[in-house]
Formats: sequence, C-alpha cells, structure tokens
Amino acid sequence: MNLSRYTNPKLTGIVVKEAVKCGKQNCHCNSGKFHKWYYYLYYRIFENNVWKLKKEYIQQSKVSYLKRKIKELKNKDTATNVKLSANMAFLKDTIGYMKGTISAGDLVKTAYEIAT
Repeated sequence: MNLSRYTNPKLTGIVVKEAVKCGKQNCHCNSGKFHKWYYYLYYRIFENNVWKLKKEYIQQSKVSYLKRKIKELKNKDTATNVKLSANMAFLKDTIGYMKGTISAGDLVKTAYEIAT
C-alpha cells in the first residue's frame, strides 16, 4: 500500500488553472477582464474531526511535476486496489472451500488467476 498519499494529502489533490481578480477597485479585472492564469492545488485535509478544502498557489514551473506525481500515486493506488480485490476473492473462496461450498478445483483456479 502506498502511504505517501495519506501522509501527504496534497498528493490526493487536483491542479486547477484559474483566472483571478486582484481586488483593486480601479483594475480592469473588476469589469470582467481577469488577470493571467494562475495554477492552484486543491486538496482536502482532516482537521479537528472535519474535512477542510485547502487551496494553494503552485508555480507554473512545478505544475507538470506535481500533476505527474499525483497521477503516478493514483495509478499505484489503483493497482493496489486490484490486487486487494483479487486477494479478497481468494480469501472468500478459501473460506467457501473450508465450509465445503467450493471445490478444490475452483479454489486452485482462483489462486491461478491471482498468480497470473
């Protein structure tokens, strides 16, 4: 299991490109012409027994690295979940074999599917 997604919640987030308003009264962004695009990382963190949405500015030079890192960890989690599902199916079949509801051949077939 990949624990870095749990120890670093930023790696569970998403990178979003947004146009922003600066907040100055006489700026052109108040009339609808926003400033250039900025990148932000949105992620959730568990604080004080509540999930909170966090937003963090990301430098443009770090956007592709962060997106790649998030995608890599998501793919690892997917692969881990597939393996876990297969092992749970094998465990269920093993219990079924011990109870006598599944034959030894079916149990061997499940083990072979996991191994390949």
